[in-house]
Amino acid sequence: MKSVKIFAALALGLAATSAYAADMPFGGPAAPVAPVFVATSSGPWAGFYAGVNLGGAYVHDSDISVNWIGSGMVDPFPAAIDDRKNNGFLGGAQVGYNFQMGGFVAGVEADLQYADIRNRFSGAHSFDRTLPGGTLSQNYDFALQSELEWFGTARVRLGYAVAPQLLVYGTGGLAFGEIKTSGTAVDTFVTTSGGRTVTEVDTYSVRKSKTETGYTLGAGLEYAFNRNLSLKGEYLYLNLPETDTVLVSDDATADTYVAKHKNDLSIFRAGVNYKF
Repeated sequence: MKSVKIFAALALGLAATSAYAADMPFGGPAAPVAPVFVATSSGPWAGFYAGVNLGGAYVHDSDISVNWIGSGMVDPFPAAIDDRKNNGFLGGAQVGYNFQMGGFVAGVEADLQYADIRNRFSGAHSFDRTLPGGTLSQNYDFALQSELEWFGTARVRLGYAVAPQLLVYGTGGLAFGEIKTSGTAVDTFVTTSGGRTVTEVDTYSVRKSKTETGYTLGAGLEYAFNRNLSLKGEYLYLNLPETDTVLVSDDATADTYVAKHKNDLSIFRAGVNYKF
């Protein structure tokens, strides 16, 4: 009798188990369906990424000054700018790596840009001097240009994911680029003394290229469409050392003109990143 009771209990347990199994999908429990964008343990922004960008730049030119150096003296005068172009466009590529802890994101990014950014200005300056027994009138016409043909940056990025798909960040670091300077000037001297007038015309020119190193600071927003693709908008302030454009007289005299202007610019660009 005892054996019959044990057998009956086993039979009831087996029947209950079979009924539960019949209600389940074939092959065991179904895996949950993952949403389009899921934060993993390392964070959705963590990992390597690469992308491209396109934008424009505006050159700040608040510090333009010109000095005439000749005949043992220096004559500074304000640059009377008649025409100016101080902007351009850029495009390039970037690579980077992010770490994430909760909503905080830290990473490094480097980019290399092709650029057609010109700081070009032209104008004229005139002044008169009194000489023993006469006068000297001088008229100076000039055209100077500083051009940034390429540049790159190596920066850190620190940000916060205000939403799983939206990152707000600040960035800063090293900047470097090639600055090409060129210029021409025509200097006309008219000397009147003892009833005689003598006119002398001197020409000056320069063309050089140098790679400079400075710094950059900025901020941006980045929006992730899915696990891999994101779109960013970014502002950078880029500062490279001041340029001295020295125009040397073509007739081998000791006279020169030196034009100084800053190479700092504001960059606005948009880019697309792909996270691997």
